[in-house]
Amino acid sequence: MSANSSSSSSSSNSSIQFDQTDCDFVSIMFLASAFNLSRAVLLLPVSVFVLILGVHQSRSFTAATHLDVFTYHQAVMELIWALGAGLASLGLYFHLPNVPVFGYIFSSVVFFGETLFHILTCLERYLAVVHPVTYRGLQNRHGAAIRNGCIVSAWLLSWMWACLIVLHDSILSMISFLCFLVLSLIIISVCSCSVLCALIRPGPGDRDRTRGQMDQMKLRAFFTVTAIMAAVFLWFFAFLIATAAKYANVFSHSVWCAIDYYVMWFSLPSSLTLPLLYVHKKGAWSNS
Repeated sequence: MSANSSSSSSSSNSSIQFDQTDCDFVSIMFLASAFNLSRAVLLLPVSVFVLILGVHQSRSFTAATHLDVFTYHQAVMELIWALGAGLASLGLYFHLPNVPVFGYIFSSVVFFGETLFHILTCLERYLAVVHPVTYRGLQNRHGAAIRNGCIVSAWLLSWMWACLIVLHDSILSMISFLCFLVLSLIIISVCSCSVLCALIRPGPGDRDRTRGQMDQMKLRAFFTVTAIMAAVFLWFFAFLIATAAKYANVFSHSVWCAIDYYVMWFSLPSSLTLPLLYVHKKGAWSNS
């Protein structure tokens, strides 16, 4: 595998893969360390806090919502990213064979996973607002089984895509990654627009005594899907512009070794969205 074999897709949440003959080793390692340290400082404490709140919630025998469960799994993925980034860094610093490859795979899983969990979250909010009767019918064991099946599928797809991107870097993997992003954005956009329309248009069956409560539910749902859409769009357009310029040979390859890492900073809002929404919903800020 070439030293810079992973595309920007896999490096979006992982340690950098680079070629010392093409890039400035010291500069790239500085950028890699700065990004990994910043991501660890921003995301690891929040992820651990989310899991601690989840443990407290389970001990109080309070049922977790579907959104809560999605957030717990993303928090676990963030811990896997930290393990992968650590393995990749150790492998590069101490020249350990094959260790960086496993690190890249581990740390790449989180990007695909968090995008899939964003999709599941938006679909959950879409059902809650646009199809409330169907949504209420899924608040049982049958709905939990469907949710768990989606979670297992998200994990499997994340590992599969991470292995494909890291181990088989090619134009085909880049195209498949772009298709994945485009499809994700379409689903998230459709859910967001549908929630917006439902928020503007009052339901014909709303009663006066429950209308205020329903409006609050719609507002929370709209805030959730809008925040997710904005974060994912920010990352997507940064990646798309950088990739287009890269294949147009606007800059030299050595410059792109650094640009790939600058682009990765745009992925941080997408990673922070679900944990921060969860902490805000639980009111942990005001209770601390």
